[in-house]
Amino acid sequence: MAEFYDRYLVPLNFAPYAEVVANRAKALRPHRFLVETAAGTGVVTEALLRTLPSNVTITTTDLNQQMIERGKAR
Repeated sequence: MAEFYDRYLVPLNFAPYAEVVANRAKALRPHRFLVETAAGTGVVTEALLRTLPSNVTITTTDLNQQMIERGKAR
C-alpha cells in the first residue's frame, strides 16, 4: 500500500501542495521544533526540510509503519 500511495497518490494529490504547506509553516517562524502528523511517506517533510531553517527539528508521525518506512527510504 505504501509503495502505491507514494508512486501514484503523492504526485497527484499531495506533492502540488507540499510547498504551500511548507511556506505556511515557515511564515509561522518556528524557532526550534515542528511536529508533522499524518506524514505519510514524507513529501511534506521533504518540503519542510528545504524551506525551514536548519536549526528547526522536524518530528514526523504516522499511524502506518509501512508509510514511515517508505518515507525513510525516500
